[in-house]
Amino acid sequence: MPYKNKEEGKRNKHEYYLKNKDRINAKSKEKRKLITNEERNRERLLSKERYWKNKVKNPNWSKYRSYINTFTKEELMEYKEKIREKSKIYYEENKERIRNKQKENNIKNSLSKYGINIEIYNKMLEDQNGVCAICKKIDNTAHIKTLPLVVDHSHKLNIVRELLCVKCNLLIGFAIEDTKILKSAIHYLEKWK
Repeated sequence: MPYKNKEEGKRNKHEYYLKNKDRINAKSKEKRKLITNEERNRERLLSKERYWKNKVKNPNWSKYRSYINTFTKEELMEYKEKIREKSKIYYEENKERIRNKQKENNIKNSLSKYGINIEIYNKMLEDQNGVCAICKKIDNTAHIKTLPLVVDHSHKLNIVRELLCVKCNLLIGFAIEDTKILKSAIHYLEKWK
């Protein structure tokens, strides 16, 4: 209930607290017990992480937001167009560097799915003499690729096997990693030789 006098309200809250101190403390202890220390720590870390991400991303975000809010719709469109133009110019000047960085990130992402890094991949490639483990050929597919051979892995065992060319990898994939299907395909091909 709102009080006309703030001091009176504070005094009444304090009196209520003193009368019901034990009951209030018991309730708050019960609430704290429901949340484990691990959950509490995780929440603290997440809130800190969110705070720093936003702070690091743009420390002047509030200034920027208030600056943008002063624009009319036409001015905002012009401003966005200027930013687009600057971005295009930057991209044209740094095209090669940006593409190399994207390629590098694509390699890291594609290998991290299998739990390996570029050093392990290069070692596997060296062990196989740079050729496919099945057909023993160098993969010459003309599409833009980041790696010369693809990483073959078992979906059932979730382990990396060897490096294959795209065609051999697709062959195993379409055969659903079933040796019976592959033997049947061999028998079929020998029959029609």
